[in-house]
Amino acid sequence: MSIFTRNQYILFIAIGLLSIQKGRAQDLTPPDTPVIDSVTVLWENPVNPNGDVLITWQACDSTDVRMYYIKYLNEVLGTYKLLDSVDASVTSYLDTKIVTDPHYPQTYVIQAIDFNDNASYHSEQHKTVRVFPWQEEVNCKVQVDLKWNNYEGWSEGIDHYKLYVEQNGQTELIGQYDGTTNNITYPISSETTYYFFARVYSHNGRSSTSNKIPFTPVLPNVPQYIYPIYISVEGEQIHMQFEVDPTADIKNYRLIRSENMGESFQVLSQINQFNAAIFDYTDAQVDVNQTQYLYQLQLLDNCEQVIDTSVRISNILLKAEANTVQVSNQIWWSEYINDEFGIKEYNLIRNNYISLPLTIYSSENVFVYTDNLLNQSYEDFIGNFCYHIEVADGLYVLHSNEVCVSQAPHLMMPTAFSPKGGMQNRIFKPKMVFISPEHYYFSVYDRWGEKIFETTDYKKGWDGYSGSNLYPTGYYMYYLEYYSATGEKFVDTGSFYLMN
Repeated sequence: MSIFTRNQYILFIAIGLLSIQKGRAQDLTPPDTPVIDSVTVLWENPVNPNGDVLITWQACDSTDVRMYYIKYLNEVLGTYKLLDSVDASVTSYLDTKIVTDPHYPQTYVIQAIDFNDNASYHSEQHKTVRVFPWQEEVNCKVQVDLKWNNYEGWSEGIDHYKLYVEQNGQTELIGQYDGTTNNITYPISSETTYYFFARVYSHNGRSSTSNKIPFTPVLPNVPQYIYPIYISVEGEQIHMQFEVDPTADIKNYRLIRSENMGESFQVLSQINQFNAAIFDYTDAQVDVNQTQYLYQLQLLDNCEQVIDTSVRISNILLKAEANTVQVSNQIWWSEYINDEFGIKEYNLIRNNYISLPLTIYSSENVFVYTDNLLNQSYEDFIGNFCYHIEVADGLYVLHSNEVCVSQAPHLMMPTAFSPKGGMQNRIFKPKMVFISPEHYYFSVYDRWGEKIFETTDYKKGWDGYSGSNLYPTGYYMYYLEYYSATGEKFVDTGSFYLMN
């Protein structure tokens, strides 16, 4: 049997509840201050286009923690703003809400709240690492100046940073830097998009990842092409043309020439801010009959550094030598050099400047030819033979230098002729080859020394007539004066017999 009445039980319960309520009202002690492990940016399929931020912290030792506040620093107001809250059993939070400028870091704190709504002190603030890429030009080279802020919040301090670049799906470590380094430079070679990010490591092995920021550089528009379209010997000069890109931003060109097949080059011309589509140049300081020259057109930046160089092109050097014993001319020539042009056909042209020029030989890979004149018709040959090479290169025909050689004159005088005879020897005239048509003189005299015929046309002769009257049968005399193609004078005299 109980020693207490029902009313006494009720009184005891009421006194107990009042004591508990009083104890609670007197609990003003805040929970322990949370400790953040790290804040790191996650950029694999983020909700926030600038990267989601993962905040992790250690659970408080206080047993009466009801929840945690996640707060961020409002940089404009300089105060912490509530971002969200989580249950006391949760020690991480993924921030997908704050949309900030991707160039700036974000600062977070955690605050614990107990059942009496007592709030702990803010944790040490932790700041994410943000990488800032800026384009700059140093000595005409485009590069990225990569800066990043220090990670803040680790009491043990920062051990090192690792900087990475991702391009075309490939990630490459740029380098590892100590905790005091906050910027490096990275060279840029193309206008593709680069992604830069950093990983920071504490002395205790904790780590955090920065934002991963895309960066597309704006590079100067360099010419897309520089190639030769024409080079030819014109008289005693060499004329050449290069096609260049007129839409480019960089338009500084330098023409260089080599006289020793590329062992060394000298500058011929330089034009800055060249705006035309054709770079045209005539080289007058050349010896087209003795030297084969190589040319290249260089593209220069504003610091006089070579960015690009065209392929090599050259003139064609032709030489010739007469063989007066065998009555032939030996001709040889150099290969036409154009590194963008394939197999070429070389056409050897002979010109005596009386008849039309004639292609006497064609070849793709033979560079010598003997012009045998014994097998030729001599009628229009004056003893001076000029040769040059022609090569078809696209829309253009390129010419070598022209070389002229001379054969010695050959003379044969008939001893008799018959104006009324057959087809042979009806006209009395010298049979000659390789003479100059200039200053030619031929005359005929009767037995008394009277001149009865004369001409300055080497193609004409005496037909034996004076008007309609035929001269009588007998001996007559002739006088012949002629010159070789080189200007040497020859005189020949003699007699012949006219038969009618």
